[in-house]
Amino acid sequence: MWDWSVFWPAVASVFGAGGFLAVTVQELRKWRSGRAQAERRRNNDLKATADQAAAARAHAEALRDWEATRRRQIAEHASHLRRIALEHGVPLHELPPFPAPPDRPQRDDYH
Repeated sequence: MWDWSVFWPAVASVFGAGGFLAVTVQELRKWRSGRAQAERRRNNDLKATADQAAAARAHAEALRDWEATRRRQIAEHASHLRRIALEHGVPLHELPPFPAPPDRPQRDDYH
């Protein structure tokens, strides 16, 4: 009679070694045919593309923040000049109105 406690680990070892051998042979074939090098180049290209996209996104965010800060500074300066003009006796009806902000885009405008 078979001793099952020895049989199943032996079967598992044989199949495990076979799987390892199959993967090793497959990788050696890739290496010999040059596919491994092509895959490595493709992966490096994808990484470079992702890095460029991340740098472009960071630059766009920095530019957005700079523009928002600049707009706030300009609005504050205009408000300051308006107050000075009113304090020096310029009638309110002679001052031009503050420009109206553009309409806020709706969610449908993004698609």
